[in-house]
Amino acid sequence: MHEPKELFPLLAEIEDREIMKITTEVWIEVQKQRSDLDVKEIPFTLLIPTRKTLIEHTNTVTRMAYEIGKGRSDLNLNLVIAGGLLHDVGKVLTYKKDTEKTLRHPLVGAALLSRYDNLDLVHIVFTHSHEGDHLIRSKESIVVHHCDFIDFEIEKLRSSQ
Repeated sequence: MHEPKELFPLLAEIEDREIMKITTEVWIEVQKQRSDLDVKEIPFTLLIPTRKTLIEHTNTVTRMAYEIGKGRSDLNLNLVIAGGLLHDVGKVLTYKKDTEKTLRHPLVGAALLSRYDNLDLVHIVFTHSHEGDHLIRSKESIVVHHCDFIDFEIEKLRSSQ
């Protein structure tokens, strides 16, 4: 098992102790539940051919979201960072090497977070993907959503070249 602080450098930028605790505990929990996997080896998507891992994607999305968050005074930077770090955490539990249909990772991630008293994080994780397209996203979720899709689209372009 990998320590979340070693996987995610921006975890140290979360100033809210409760949000830091939630983010750390959830990443530890998914690694325990999927002890058959090394989270460093999970691809970030099975939709395109890529060598990029889930951890690399998570760090890329979080870095982009963090930079946007630093430039805006109307965002909760703790939620932006934690939302970036947690947006795809459900993929650890739903990952299968084949493309067999399974529960969608936003739902699984939101379910993991639902045991904590932070609906803002549940909202970001649930709405960051297509599930949020017909909902009103929070400002922080908008940032994570767009950073997630920017990274996906760039990786998709790279994989086609």
